[in-house]
Amino acid sequence: MRVLVVEDQERILSFVEKGLKAQGFVVDTTRDGDEGYSLATTEPYDALVFTQWSLGSHLCVIRSLTTLPCTSVRRKSRPA
Repeated sequence: MRVLVVEDQERILSFVEKGLKAQGFVVDTTRDGDEGYSLATTEPYDALVFTQWSLGSHLCVIRSLTTLPCTSVRRKSRPA
């Protein structure tokens, strides 16, 4: 399975990439939303991963890729 990860923070990007690769995924990464859009529209991906920060600014990317399923996952707040 081929996955594209778009994340602006290098530390988080590296963590997610390593975790996915350890599970056997083929992973492409970028820190730039425009490059993410370019990759997503020119390469065959089984899944796209956008961070919550970039999700708002790049929701149009996800919506424009009508051939891919779009699921929004939000982390629950931890009890104080």
